[in-house]
Amino acid sequence: MEDKEAKLLELESWRDHFELKYVLDNYKSCTILDFGCGFGFMDIHLARAGFDVVGCDTNAERIEIAGYIRD
Repeated sequence: MEDKEAKLLELESWRDHFELKYVLDNYKSCTILDFGCGFGFMDIHLARAGFDVVGCDTNAERIEIAGYIRD
């Protein structure tokens, strides 16, 4: 299993990610469905910015870690 604490730290590196900045600069709060969300880094930042986000991934371990990071 991947290190949950390491992934929590990695979440902070997404604050300046170009994809996140693009969405925040070009879209108003809306509902987003993210297929292949992985660890949910972008989804968590979008949710904190007021978006309604549903993340889906086929890797159960990544979903578990995304839930840990979110909380």
